[in-house]
Amino acid sequence: MLWDVNNPRAYNNRMGRYKTQAEWEFIQRHLPDRPLRILDIGGSSGRFALPLAELGHHVTVIDIAENALAILREKGHPNIAVHCGDVLQFEPDFKFDAALAIESAVYINLPWLLAKVNSLLAGGAPFLFTHLNRASWRYFAQGLLNRGATRYPIYTPSELRVMIEAANFRVEAVMGFVWMPFRFNSNSPLVSVFAAAERVLGLRRWIHQSPWLFYAARKR
Repeated sequence: MLWDVNNPRAYNNRMGRYKTQAEWEFIQRHLPDRPLRILDIGGSSGRFALPLAELGHHVTVIDIAENALAILREKGHPNIAVHCGDVLQFEPDFKFDAALAIESAVYINLPWLLAKVNSLLAGGAPFLFTHLNRASWRYFAQGLLNRGATRYPIYTPSELRVMIEAANFRVEAVMGFVWMPFRFNSNSPLVSVFAAAERVLGLRRWIHQSPWLFYAARKR
């Protein structure tokens, strides 16, 4: 599956548009208001690289999925550079002003990723990333339904904070989201109802039980 913003089996559905909007708002709140050199880890076909480039940022997208990167290359934006490979092996000749790992950090050994990103960032630069929450109600419900564990490690908010700080980052903000019992590509009209409840009830601040967490960390 191509994780493209225009693919109805990926992000072009109610659930995908909800996540993209929530994530984009968080990104905009925590990036400096000036042109930046941004590393987009697992950026696929440019869901966030393209709008960031349109704002004047210079974005390097790194991903292991060549087919997704081919879609981004075809768009030919002058502010976007594309690199196919493993970020843990990435060795650019300059430091980035910010880094993103949106819905991709969960697939990478997190302590290794944090250490690598720290080495790629300039001092004081932000790292914005999402991760699943092992303490959430959804993880507990999956256990009750005998759906088994995920194929990759996930952590509690306390464990995530310890790892972030151990990698010489400071946590500046955390947002909870995806408070809804739907598949990642659901087109249910109830998505908007749950999204409205998430905002009205302030669930994004209820970090301990939120299924997804979005962190804004800053290199010390």
